[in-house]
Amino acid sequence: MTERAARPHFRGCDVMRSQEGVWVAGRAKLNLGLAVTGRRRDGYHLLLTLFHSVELHDWVLVGRDDPAAAGPAAAPPEVRWVCRAGENGVHRAQLVGAGREREAVLSRCLGAELVPADASNLACRAVVEVAGAGIVAVRRIIKSIPAGAGLGGGSADAAAAWRAAALLAGVTRAAGRGRGEGEELIRRAARLGADVPFALTGGAALAAGIGEELVRLPPLDFPVILVKPEFSLATAEVFGWYDEDRERGQDGVPTGDVAGAGGDATRFREAVLALAQVLAAGDGKARRRRFARYLRIWGRELPNELALSVYHRSPQLEVWRERLASSSALAFGLTGSGSALFALAEDDDHLERLWGELVRPWTGTGRPPSDLLPAAGEAKATSTSAAWAAPAATALLIATRLWPGPGLSYRFR
Repeated sequence: MTERAARPHFRGCDVMRSQEGVWVAGRAKLNLGLAVTGRRRDGYHLLLTLFHSVELHDWVLVGRDDPAAAGPAAAPPEVRWVCRAGENGVHRAQLVGAGREREAVLSRCLGAELVPADASNLACRAVVEVAGAGIVAVRRIIKSIPAGAGLGGGSADAAAAWRAAALLAGVTRAAGRGRGEGEELIRRAARLGADVPFALTGGAALAAGIGEELVRLPPLDFPVILVKPEFSLATAEVFGWYDEDRERGQDGVPTGDVAGAGGDATRFREAVLALAQVLAAGDGKARRRRFARYLRIWGRELPNELALSVYHRSPQLEVWRERLASSSALAFGLTGSGSALFALAEDDDHLERLWGELVRPWTGTGRPPSDLLPAAGEAKATSTSAAWAAPAATALLIATRLWPGPGLSYRFR
């Protein structure tokens, strides 16, 4: 899980050429708000969601393909995992929980078993979409974004591979400089996945439809703590749960404190649009003032219409949700269809305090660790809560930051 070989170290840049090809970083995303607005005939749900990139990222290496190895015999991409403080947008990482062998627990928290190491990987499909078969190929993927978490890791890799392939193959139209070219780029990217169009741009955006309708917004600037439990969730399964709950009404589904809760879909849309207006307002100071006002009106738990169905079926997530609700987090919520939760801190000092609040029940101290614990079983739970001391609450915590978006390095030449 902490391989050091063959990793790029490109501080301050997201695109870098090497002798092997082009390395491109693919950023994770959060859904700061999510509302379901309908369903297409093909079964896809229509959404209104507020995307925001975070510094946490994967690296994808794309090189020119070897014609002699093209086709089924081509070498599959090498997938490695890195989850260590100071690398790939990970400011801190802590495995918290009771009991089992560390590597196995960490692997489950990362969702490592969900990432294909063959041509079915979304990054491999992206280079074919951009350049065609046999022109370029994905060589390596260095992953730090947990899979099955609602963090858009697969889409981030696809977007990174797309950029790298466009650079290597000289596909200048991939930049989408003109309006028509930009719309075509989004349509092609959306064929790979609903989050891929946003992953190609990054920053902050209000998205509609299945993610292909994007309105760029000024970004926020907050530290973030991600909480990824030992289990992952499939997006299709979560939407299935949502449909079941909508068909039978909200009877038996706890509403909690989620903004817009109570089964009123209109309230979720209003909450997401109100949050988008916060980002659209003035400079950074004005947005922070409006965000504080938004939280007073709508509550600290950010709106996600899928969250009620997920919490109803996932007691482990409910434990972490309660923990975040009782913490000093500025705001918190479920990202996408889960299984990851996130908490925003006001600044770096607040991040220190919040980190201590979340890890203290396990480590017995408020000292923010700089690396993973030696082993999950060595952590000493001091909480008096039986639920909080249970292995079901085991999770990987990652501290990172919201990310403002791409610089000039993302412009295809």
